[in-house]
Amino acid sequence: LGLLAAGLALLLNPPAVRAGQDEDAFKADLLKLNDLKTEDALLKALRALIKDREKAKKAVALGTKLQKDAKDGDKPFSFGGAYVLGRAAHVVKNYDAAAYFLEHAAEVAAKAERGEQMVQAYARLVDLSMDQKKYQDAVDVCERVVELKGPDEIENAQ
Repeated sequence: LGLLAAGLALLLNPPAVRAGQDEDAFKADLLKLNDLKTEDALLKALRALIKDREKAKKAVALGTKLQKDAKDGDKPFSFGGAYVLGRAAHVVKNYDAAAYFLEHAAEVAAKAERGEQMVQAYARLVDLSMDQKKYQDAVDVCERVVELKGPDEIENAQ
């Protein structure tokens, strides 16, 4: 009876369909990162994501594909999603994706004039450059921050 049930489950829900459903669910989970607003929530999501490094690598790859396939005005990730994926990419040593997402997070924060988020994104870009021993890139990010005009948090960071 157990074998019959397993056979029926495979027949009614073939592996290719399940994989597609899994990817859709994974995509939906990634998009939920956009809803995170507080630093504490962002950090909890990051820790949960990087707990399984293979899952984190897949999340970064899928997120990168979604972001790059979207038109400029329709990017799927706002600050929360871009920030968490950028930090996760840094942890799994996908430095190009990390820079891509953190730059996007900084851009989104700047457009919304959210100083705290701008500082978070730029600080992580500096960390990323330093970890790669790209010291001039770190200096360049710092110079960009110094040239910014904006919220009090940016003024204080300068």
